[in-house]
Amino acid sequence: MVNWYSTILVAVTCLTTLACAGSPAIKPSSLGYRKNPTATNVVLFTDGTNFDQFLSMLMLIKSQNSKLLATYVVGNSWAHPGAAVNMLYDAFHMFGDDSTPVYAGSHYSLFAEQNNTLLGHNPQRDLFAHAVTAGYGGLVFYDTLMGLADQLPSGPRHFNPMNRDPVEDGNTAATSDSSLLALVDLIASLPTGQRVTFLAHDPLTPIAKMFDLPSGQLDLILARLDGIYVMTGAFGVDGNLFPMLAYNNKTEFNAYLDSLALYVVLEKCKLHNIPITIVPLDATNQVPVTLASVEALRDNPKTPEAQLIGLLFDRVITTWFDPTFYFNSAFFWDTCVTSLILSPGLAVAPAPEIECVKVVTDAGVLGFNQGQTLSVPYGTGCATGYYPARIVRNIDGAGVSTLIINTMQSRINSAKYPLWFPK
Repeated sequence: MVNWYSTILVAVTCLTTLACAGSPAIKPSSLGYRKNPTATNVVLFTDGTNFDQFLSMLMLIKSQNSKLLATYVVGNSWAHPGAAVNMLYDAFHMFGDDSTPVYAGSHYSLFAEQNNTLLGHNPQRDLFAHAVTAGYGGLVFYDTLMGLADQLPSGPRHFNPMNRDPVEDGNTAATSDSSLLALVDLIASLPTGQRVTFLAHDPLTPIAKMFDLPSGQLDLILARLDGIYVMTGAFGVDGNLFPMLAYNNKTEFNAYLDSLALYVVLEKCKLHNIPITIVPLDATNQVPVTLASVEALRDNPKTPEAQLIGLLFDRVITTWFDPTFYFNSAFFWDTCVTSLILSPGLAVAPAPEIECVKVVTDAGVLGFNQGQTLSVPYGTGCATGYYPARIVRNIDGAGVSTLIINTMQSRINSAKYPLWFPK
């Protein structure tokens, strides 16, 4: 069936970019597969479809400093999980990888799960998801990667209820969530001595649910987990919820979508002595998407993935920057935290410090500060209700932009298949 929205969006974009019928696809010319012996093993928790999250996944695939073990599509965020899983399958295939698992689950926030007993028919399923805008052209805006998903090379894996990576089918406890259990098995199967870092671009729902696993399974994770990196929170700046939630200008999106999950993860990290690093809006606001970044990849791509991200950036510029309707600016939100894993030196002075963090969980869905994050100096410890976390408040914005461009343009670990352009 023809995707009418993708067709319209491609046609409109053709007026200003090279993303039209007959556009030349950049030919693959990889210099081979290279990973450093000390590359960080990463499990990525994402919706996968927002431009900064998709970019982040490609950077993890390409960087010599990371090995992407698995991707987990968080179901209570921006995209429909089935569409996101298919998109990520094809993104991996673009690099010749048809084996890295793509899980999906956690379709309900912890708040919804704990405040309703109608399993499978939960009227609060989208309790906080009302904050997710329908986008420039509807939800299909996200489910199609702004209309570019059809240009990914199609791989052999497809979302299918009868043949797929483990995917949670509904409102289930952690002990019956096949997606989480499969992830535990994957982590436990790592060679002796290898450890893993969790990187979260979305609500922390699945990680919070992991801490509810039986001790035997939880121990398998704790024995391998180096730490958790998460893009969430706003401490010294305003939040970034949309105009329909203008009454709440204190909260960052991921914290709002499941504030209870953020609270649980902070609490459990303290209990199990797991380092957690928070990259809040205070830092990500220092790294805007600029026209220079767009032009560097859109106008002179050296690899198929650079071409793809260049076109994606262009669509962000042409569809988001409308202050009367949507954003009048965009930032490399989740890409910032990914960049810190790949290049820790991008955190600049004053150096990140351990602080005591509190998240507001009891203001209600329409509360003026639901999901707000607060912090105080660590001092000699944290008071009740506050939990220790390393907060990165300052980041080298120019360095992040350079890392993005250099990683996408590098022929090392580059794509094996070109983009598809309609004739």
